[in-house]
Amino acid sequence: MYALFALKERSRLMLAVQRTPALIRNFTAILPLLLFRKNSPVGALIRRRPELLLYLATKPFISNKWTAKTRVSRLVDHCNTVATTGGVLEFSESESVEILSLNTFEGSYTLTLDQSPWLETEGLLTLGLRESTDRFFQLTFCIASQSGKLVAYIGGIQGTTSADALANHKRFTKRTYGMRPRDFLVEAFKMLCGHIGVQRIMAVSDSAHANHFKTSGWDPATPKLSYDEIWTERGGTPVEDGFYALPVSPTRRRTEQIPKRKASLYRKRYALLGRAADDLLVRVRQHEQPRRPLANRSRPSPRAFPRGLRERLVAIAYAPVGSLLLAGWVYLLGLVFFAAIDL
Repeated sequence: MYALFALKERSRLMLAVQRTPALIRNFTAILPLLLFRKNSPVGALIRRRPELLLYLATKPFISNKWTAKTRVSRLVDHCNTVATTGGVLEFSESESVEILSLNTFEGSYTLTLDQSPWLETEGLLTLGLRESTDRFFQLTFCIASQSGKLVAYIGGIQGTTSADALANHKRFTKRTYGMRPRDFLVEAFKMLCGHIGVQRIMAVSDSAHANHFKTSGWDPATPKLSYDEIWTERGGTPVEDGFYALPVSPTRRRTEQIPKRKASLYRKRYALLGRAADDLLVRVRQHEQPRRPLANRSRPSPRAFPRGLRERLVAIAYAPVGSLLLAGWVYLLGLVFFAAIDL
């Protein structure tokens, strides 16, 4: 037993040694996150979850093709966009917001929004499909503002691995007239995006998924679900940077594409989706509030920190001698951090 424990601790230490250079290399990319006001959306998030600083420097976020600078930019954009959009997307980390109750057929199914720290490499918000209180399928995403338009980035979609997971999926599929949980979840996400004003949905591909990468000390299994297959079936088309562009509008088969023997099944399925869209719109409007003007929070405010402290941070980060000293301290802190947590 002691030998196994020692081996595990040694592996964690080796992983820390291997990943700490990435922290040093990307330190200047995450430095701006330290300069936000503590009561700003970004500053508040970093205060609650300081581990994000190290994760953004050393791990992929949504896409393994994004650099550390892009990862930081996306996180800042998400926080500011949620703060500006408000409504159903803005809630505390401890909350789980029910946005839809599927009470028109057998079973107790709901759609909820929450923040799942254990899925943080795939996004900061999670849309979950639950039966009673158990979440058995989930979609993780972030929101961004680009050229005045809302964009949603899907970083992951997955089900549970419980012993009765397959039975749960079959039961849900039967009750929703042949619609699999993953397909229903994607369509529900489109409904949500349409109701809050999202104009473009970008879904990560298999090859760009955050957990489909290889670096020193890290070689996880690829996603079990075929993301490319899911997005293609829901009307997605491959675009640049390893993403699929999904239409915000619902995916529906044309009448001539539906076999006559299944016409009644599809009619009931689409009627169910139509009722779900109407109910979801009601829930979204219940959370609506006047939109606040978006302050320029993409960069720290000049008053975010006292002038002297701000100048010292910049000097330390960019002065050659200071950078070497800082790199040494970061390296030691990285070793301690990565050795202290189970990655």
